[in-house]
Amino acid sequence: MPGNAFTTLPVCLLLSLGALIGPGCGSSNYQLISSKSGQPMVPMELKAVAGPIELTVTGLITFDSPGAWKREAFWDEYLVLLTNHSGESLTISGAYLHDILARSVASGSDPWELDKAGRKQERYLISLGLPASAFASAHPRKTLAAQVGGGATGLALATVPVAAPLLIYGTPVIVMAASPVLAVNKLLIDPKNRKLVQAEFNRRCLRLPIELAPGASISGSVFFPLTPGPEHLSLKGRQAGQIVEVSVALPGLAGLHYTQMPDREALQRARSDAKFQPGALPGTKTKSTGERPPR
Repeated sequence: MPGNAFTTLPVCLLLSLGALIGPGCGSSNYQLISSKSGQPMVPMELKAVAGPIELTVTGLITFDSPGAWKREAFWDEYLVLLTNHSGESLTISGAYLHDILARSVASGSDPWELDKAGRKQERYLISLGLPASAFASAHPRKTLAAQVGGGATGLALATVPVAAPLLIYGTPVIVMAASPVLAVNKLLIDPKNRKLVQAEFNRRCLRLPIELAPGASISGSVFFPLTPGPEHLSLKGRQAGQIVEVSVALPGLAGLHYTQMPDREALQRARSDAKFQPGALPGTKTKSTGERPPR
């Protein structure tokens, strides 16, 4: 019957639009950055040795910075190299960032939870009166810290409301109150792009805990929710029943994700603000709890 045939028209239109638009479109939160349009990562070499562990930070990728591979990623990706210099195996169980607000932020292994926590972190710091911004750096553009800060561009999409019900050969057709492109993004393109982002994240992520054999080395990325003003990155683990830990200083990054560098008095006021809570960011602790991971 004509009515039955035409009730499938919206689905056919969506499938046709999906084929025309392709994976390069879709919501920016689920888009990869093309290797052709992206810029190479700014290399780093920050090293620390403590007991059997050697930790080297070889790079940092932040919101739309050089080396970024996902658009609008509200996380910080630290590329690291770990080496076990001892004759016994050891296990690395946790990675932590320690920031200028005297908090310790645990790494994460879920890109969508990291993104959600990073957005929450930005809003939270702004509520404390701190000049936080995902793509900002308070340092001069000539410094390495600013180079990894990057810049951001935005794309606004407007929905197109439907003025009246659509009738085809007397058969009512359900039409979404949004543009066909947005409908395709939501139903077809975004899920596909999300899988691509997840696959790339899995390829890069150094999932903890991880065991290092005697003399072995391993490289990968540890991801943290967007964390302004990092000062140290530390790893914690065990070897032969004993706790082992190593911490590397991150000089020049105190202004990362701040539009201007907060002075110490402003930071102190923020820490004493009633809204300042250790649990404002998942996996975060402060010195006052007596439970923060070692730095």
